[in-house]
Amino acid sequence: MKKEIWNKKNIIRAILFAIAFITAITAFTKGVLSLSDNKEGYRTIDASAAQDALLYANDFTFTYNFTGSSRQIRELKGAVREIYSGALLRAYKLLDPKNTYDGYYNLATLNIADGNPVAVGKDLYSILEDAYDKTLADAGFNMFAGALYDYVNSILILEDPAEFDPENDPETAGHIAALAELAANPEYFSLRFYDDPDFTVSFTVSDEYRRKAAELEAEEPVLNLNLLKDAYMLDIVVNALDEAGYTDGYISSKSGLTYALSEQKGLEYCIYGLNGNIPAILETLPNKGRTVYSTFKAFGLGNESLYYTVEKNGRTLYRHPYISALDGSFDVRYLSLGSILYLMPGQSDGGNKDGSTYRPAADTVFRNLRIWAGADSASADDGFETFCVPLDRTDTVIR
Repeated sequence: MKKEIWNKKNIIRAILFAIAFITAITAFTKGVLSLSDNKEGYRTIDASAAQDALLYANDFTFTYNFTGSSRQIRELKGAVREIYSGALLRAYKLLDPKNTYDGYYNLATLNIADGNPVAVGKDLYSILEDAYDKTLADAGFNMFAGALYDYVNSILILEDPAEFDPENDPETAGHIAALAELAANPEYFSLRFYDDPDFTVSFTVSDEYRRKAAELEAEEPVLNLNLLKDAYMLDIVVNALDEAGYTDGYISSKSGLTYALSEQKGLEYCIYGLNGNIPAILETLPNKGRTVYSTFKAFGLGNESLYYTVEKNGRTLYRHPYISALDGSFDVRYLSLGSILYLMPGQSDGGNKDGSTYRPAADTVFRNLRIWAGADSASADDGFETFCVPLDRTDTVIR
């Protein structure tokens, strides 16, 4: 019995020693990593946690260049994180079409306001004006196509999406066409901007739309910035970083958008294509200071979600999230497409001398979308540098 007790005590001591050893090693490792994180160079900034919006930063990566002593870098990192997190969280909440938040009047508020005027504030008012102008251009973007994009995305995320692809399933094809037709009818929506100091907006959806949407089991909020949401968010975030004087870094999104701050150097933009059937970087373009780069591609990299292919009559049909709101079509003329906007020093959101609204990220993505949807030419002389990889020459970059 004594021997058993002695053995048990030794086992307990061994366990306690192991726990203490692991704790010490963990603390030491964290200390070493902390010292490493505070060295000079580019570091990824992790956004602060937000209990009421847990996923607000998931689609973005912010990389910033730090210089100075370890203490200076640690302090600067905290200051940069605070500005970045605050601006990104605010942008996310403003443009959330489904959820409301304490202290915010946002897209979700307008979606449930049933035509009642809402004082949305200057930033959202300006974004809605810009998105409405882009919708009226009838060039592939539609801020009233929330149900259409939700339905298409519900197919893209399936484990076996080809079974429900519009090419294989007439019901899916009809559903997409019907939702696109609903979103394209301007008589179904009324977006009114009031000329008052409270930046008031009202949004009304007709009973006819609601009836047809119910028949299609479309329950998603109508008002949705879909393919331009990330761009509008980055315009807000970069403006906040500019005002705080943090200008040596870049932010990228999973949707293919990169915004380089004015002092950023060494960044290269990738042009993607296919070598045979294998995704590849065909060329890289050096960054030239403050730039916005938007790239669309019809294929995924590795296990990237929201992409798949369908084989039909000897052809490969590419499926991707960049559908045209004109008809809900996946059809593309390019395998990949990119537009770059080079900005002048100090040129950012709202930075035009005549006081007009200027949104570099949103304008660049919209430029790409117009070409992708076939509403514009890649060779247009409009201040953008554009390149493309055609479907029939998947390893060739055309400028």
